[in-house]
Amino acid sequence: MAAIFVSVAAIFFLFALSLHAELGEGGYTSIFRFGASVVDTGNFLILAGNSRNVGCLPYGKTFFHYPTGRFSNERLIIDFIGKI
Repeated sequence: MAAIFVSVAAIFFLFALSLHAELGEGGYTSIFRFGASVVDTGNFLILAGNSRNVGCLPYGKTFFHYPTGRFSNERLIIDFIGKI
C-alpha cells in the first residue's frame, strides 16, 4: 500500500512540475480568491475609504518592512500561492 502511495505521489509531483515548467514565470496576472477568512487582508476597508490605521503599527509592518495597505503583518497562504 505504501509503495502505491509513493508511486502516485511521484507521478503527481512530476505532472505538477511539468505544468509549472510549461506555464513558466508569469502565467497568471491575477488571483481571485473568495470566502476564506485565513486569506482576508482587510482590503475591503481600504476600498471603502476607512484606511487611517493601515500605515500605523502594528498594521502595515510587513515582511519587507514597509506598509502595504493591508491589515496583515505577514504573508498569507494566498501570497505563497501567488509566488508559484
